[in-house]
Amino acid sequence: MLLNKQKHQFKNPLFRILVVVSIISFLFTFFFIYKYIKYKNDVTYETREGASLEAKRAARSFNKTFDKLIKITDSIAEELVAYEELRKNEIIGRLDEIIKRKNLDLYGIGVVYIPYIDDPDVRKRSPYYLCKEKNKNDVDKSKILQLYSAPIYKIDTLTNIRIRTGIVFVDYLISDIKEIVGDLNLGKSGYGYIL
Repeated sequence: MLLNKQKHQFKNPLFRILVVVSIISFLFTFFFIYKYIKYKNDVTYETREGASLEAKRAARSFNKTFDKLIKITDSIAEELVAYEELRKNEIIGRLDEIIKRKNLDLYGIGVVYIPYIDDPDVRKRSPYYLCKEKNKNDVDKSKILQLYSAPIYKIDTLTNIRIRTGIVFVDYLISDIKEIVGDLNLGKSGYGYIL
């Protein structure tokens, strides 16, 4: 009897229309849910890839800038090792040549010697510093980052051991580094930082 009643309901045109509409509605709902999930995944992937590519581009930019500074610093240190007895005007001249000739985004470059390293009675002075800015005293020292330094060695003739006699260093303004990080285009949800 119950089975007979169900067959009778299926013959009812209104019931058939409701079943067809329900099935179509279910299919549309399923289709739109699928499209939404696919769209969300595509947007997430594109955003993630875009941020990743931008971060890689920024890393290449940092490397390009800083590798140039590192190579120059290392070459000056090697020069000072090769020619131990460079006079003050030669050191300052070499630093000045580097700042003028190379188009570098640095604040300053310098050479510092360890006092009393050669002769315990003679204090070596090391005011060998050149700054790109005219008014170098106007900048707060806490806003300067010593980006890289390379050791200067001398070979002890008796023991054939390298003795550190000083360093060559490159200074960079923290505001310039922040500007590079600020130029990153990581979208609304991205952020950049340097360790």
